[in-house]
Amino acid sequence: MGRFLTFAMVAPIASFGSLAVGEERGSWERPARSAVLGLIASCLGLTREEEEAHRKLSDSCGIAILYHSSKTTIRDFHTAQMAQTQRNEYYSTRADEIMRGKLSTLVSKRDYRTGIWHVGALWLRDHAGGWSLEQLQEAMNKPVFTPYLGRKSCPLALPLAPEIIEADTASEALLIRYENGKEVKIALNDEDDDKSGNLQKNDNKETNEIKKKSRNNLINSFFYTSWNRDNTKTKTFREYFTGKDDNDDVRIAMDAQDVPDHQGAFEVTHYINRRDQPISRVKWEFGLRSEALLTLKKEKRA
Repeated sequence: MGRFLTFAMVAPIASFGSLAVGEERGSWERPARSAVLGLIASCLGLTREEEEAHRKLSDSCGIAILYHSSKTTIRDFHTAQMAQTQRNEYYSTRADEIMRGKLSTLVSKRDYRTGIWHVGALWLRDHAGGWSLEQLQEAMNKPVFTPYLGRKSCPLALPLAPEIIEADTASEALLIRYENGKEVKIALNDEDDDKSGNLQKNDNKETNEIKKKSRNNLINSFFYTSWNRDNTKTKTFREYFTGKDDNDDVRIAMDAQDVPDHQGAFEVTHYINRRDQPISRVKWEFGLRSEALLTLKKEKRA
């Protein structure tokens, strides 16, 4: 039985950058290992210049991600002025380029993923690191720097809500968190409000009724909620947020080297190489990593 620090990564939009070549800035469906480590480092308050601390964090942590999103992308366009390439013409600074160069406009495209509802599981490897799971949990509860998913324009919709779970494998810990995490219990109707305690009770019944109506109106307008005649929800909050069925296949990603110990009931679908193993954050250097993608079919879910 192992111990795993699980946490939620929920956001309306996120950018999980792929290789950025030329004017295209694509986005993976799931975060890179370097992105998750960077998220944890920001909670700890590590700066880019603290290379040794980043190395210890990377070496000591195993990471697996359960990724659940809408698969829908939106595209943002950016424009920037730049000097046209000319033979034997060099610029020492950006200001020099603007002053002396013959300017043209470059249009770049950035893709974002929508309806992000990912779950992460972190465990400590055998070799010693600088932090315990409890210390990392405390950092996630009280982050030093503001956590976001990929870009600063992609803030979290819900807290990370770190929770330590005991399980045989990382895949089992992820499934437990996915099905029973705090974020899953967010209610959409009045009946669930009473059970989950989302609305604070007081003696003024009229005030409580206004709060409930106001909250339901917000949900109706933002999530286009459909209701049955008995005023119960037909979908969960997560289903509205992601646009996907909660009972669909469950997919996770982890290092290929961790598959023998943490595969569990999941089946490996394929392996892929990603350049997301952090080497130097100051120099923006990343090494290749073999990633395994695993699936648990909905027919096999208990």
